[in-house]
Amino acid sequence: MKSVISDNKIIPFLPCYKRTSQLHETKVSDLKTVYGCNGYAVYDYIENEIFRTGNHSLYWCKNMLCRVADYWALSPEEVEKIVEYCIQVDLFNAELYTKYHILTSAEIRQQYNNAGFFMAANS
Repeated sequence: MKSVISDNKIIPFLPCYKRTSQLHETKVSDLKTVYGCNGYAVYDYIENEIFRTGNHSLYWCKNMLCRVADYWALSPEEVEKIVEYCIQVDLFNAELYTKYHILTSAEIRQQYNNAGFFMAANS
């Protein structure tokens, strides 16, 4: 199985089929229309954090908000507006965010599960 070194750990490549189709999804296109490249950058950063940490979700807290804002040189308020928009258009699940401050979606969980299946089938 192919792998990559990340943070001094070897992790298997995730399948990238969603990466190519994601840019044509209506919700992502709408995000870019409303918030420009900053909107997509914030969404993509959060999605990458979800997979980088080996989870299917990300606990959204002030620390993570500031990390994203610092990385993209945005204000925390701008990042918060973008995340709220992502929740509003269902890029992230509103119920899980409201109850637990967790960012995830059915699509992210499906991609995560597909990656697990892919890794198991190729090990």
